[in-house]
Amino acid sequence: MAEFSACTKCNFETTEPFAHCPKCGRRMLSSGRVRMLGWLLVVLGGFLVVMMGAITALVAANSSHFTGTAIQAMFMYLLFAVIIAFGLLSLAAGAWQIKYGKRNKTIMFVGMGLGFLLVITTIATLRVLG
Repeated sequence: MAEFSACTKCNFETTEPFAHCPKCGRRMLSSGRVRMLGWLLVVLGGFLVVMMGAITALVAANSSHFTGTAIQAMFMYLLFAVIIAFGLLSLAAGAWQIKYGKRNKTIMFVGMGLGFLLVITTIATLRVLG
């Protein structure tokens, strides 16, 4: 794959080694760096999915030890599901970056929305549990 640099703001692409975009002045990211960051996203996303999946399975298998209410359990599992979804989105974003060498803005916006949902779910879960 040919190396290129892309602007993080206006999406200007070039094979020239510019440090800053000639159109808007923002910094350019090389496709190699974006691919490296993609691998980091794949590793972190995989870690989230595997660890939260294991925690969910362990909690579900030992549900007889849970002393909370059904509502508390529902919020706890909802929080686990949002974290797993965040990990899956990280895997998808990383795979995209590795394949194409640039970021996908749609995946980034979905990730921001999922991050917001994660904060709201965490606050709601803490209120229900506390």
